[in-house]
Amino acid sequence: MDPRSEVLLRQAELFQGNLLLVGLPADDLLGRLPNAHGWCWHAGDQAALDARFPERSQFGVNVPDRAFDVAVIFLPKSKDLTDYLLNAVASRLPGAEVFLVGEKKAGIESAAKQLIPFGKPRKLDSARHCQLWQITVANAPQAVELESLAQVFDVPLAEQPERVVNIDDCERVSREVSAQLDVEDPISGNYTLEVSSPGVDRPLFTLEQFERHLGESAKVGLKLPQENRRRLQGEIAAVDADAGTVTFVVDGKPFVAAFDDIDKARIIPDWAALGLAPTKPTGPAPRQGSAARNKSNNETAARKPRAE
Repeated sequence: MDPRSEVLLRQAELFQGNLLLVGLPADDLLGRLPNAHGWCWHAGDQAALDARFPERSQFGVNVPDRAFDVAVIFLPKSKDLTDYLLNAVASRLPGAEVFLVGEKKAGIESAAKQLIPFGKPRKLDSARHCQLWQITVANAPQAVELESLAQVFDVPLAEQPERVVNIDDCERVSREVSAQLDVEDPISGNYTLEVSSPGVDRPLFTLEQFERHLGESAKVGLKLPQENRRRLQGEIAAVDADAGTVTFVVDGKPFVAAFDDIDKARIIPDWAALGLAPTKPTGPAPRQGSAARNKSNNETAARKPRAE
């Protein structure tokens, strides 16, 4: 069994309610804690958990919707991921207990400081070269979307005609950036380089991105209803960075939305402008059905010589 799980089981009396195990290892912990439910984002671990404990663990990057009273976070390698997990769990558990468990060599003592914004951390146990920390959530945060935490680095390419980015472009950028990162080594710790295009229906996360796409159409979802609607579709007409608003033209009328109230937004591609609109076939359509078959048979029969 994973040593972090062993440390939890030394304090098993703390974990008898509806428990969420965040980033749990693929061991027997779910079997030892019958009221626990897992949240996993590692495909291999999830497959192993599903095989042994069907429907006891959720796979994905978002906190499960099911209700839980207590949460244990298994310390991941990334500090940024730890921040995201703490935010996601603490926002769901105001006034409840959240635990952080990890190995000393993985930096659990330093990571325990990341608990401070949510409450006063307390070390409960230290064994198997691991530590278990606990807080009572006194300052429940506003939940944030995982996409909003991504760091974006713009890599300028050589000037070229505007066109759709394809897989070859992504592969070329990946090779060049990877080689440069190996030389410069600007990122401490582990990281994953992923080069992709946001697509022609790209999501919009910042006011700058809305301003960049003025005149284009977008599909928008709001956090709170405005003018009796939470979803709208229209042209991006104006962006006011000082007021923090975006103006859309919806059904021929201006609709001003506070940027902070925008939950999700995505560009609606102009397929015709991109040269990707489907073209209508030219010329007469081929005849279908029995009429066409009959004509073909009649013509064939007409061409056959007749016996006199």
